[in-house]
Amino acid sequence: MRKIHSNKYKLLMLVIALILFKSFIWEEFFVHPTASDALKEENGKTALVENINQKESFGVAKTKEGFKVYALAEDFWGWKVADEAFVSSKTTKKKLNIKRERIQWEDDYIKEVILIATADEDVVKVRAFENNNEINLSKVPNNHKAMYFAYQEDLFSGSVRIEAYSKDEKLLYKTIINQ
Repeated sequence: MRKIHSNKYKLLMLVIALILFKSFIWEEFFVHPTASDALKEENGKTALVENINQKESFGVAKTKEGFKVYALAEDFWGWKVADEAFVSSKTTKKKLNIKRERIQWEDDYIKEVILIATADEDVVKVRAFENNNEINLSKVPNNHKAMYFAYQEDLFSGSVRIEAYSKDEKLLYKTIINQ
């Protein structure tokens, strides 16, 4: 009878130890339970995390120099950064900094990303077109800077036209980016 109580006590202590280990050590130091947790260790302030599906997310962080985008993937140990890209918000003669990148998730899952950053306060709207069809751009504001972005599974075909407008809908800047 005494041995049974001793075994129950040992089992109870083991369960408590496992729960404490998982809660305070495992999740804190070894694993990122969410995509947002994976971004906390990266440079910049997390601005956005969009779920693509159950195992992949797209993240954006604001930095002093511009914006970083992240391909976030879930694996055995939790969420991690699979790939990243950066676009500066500092502009010179051009109103926009534009990048067309391919970022990769796990298992060769690649998306093409268009990143458009500006620090020009006159630019209030940016539009993008592929074969005269408008691309739906998302916007991440950051004080007097902003980043517009779009991503898709299929590569953008050929060239993409980018247009920047003022608050009174005046075209300020127009360019074409190729593959």
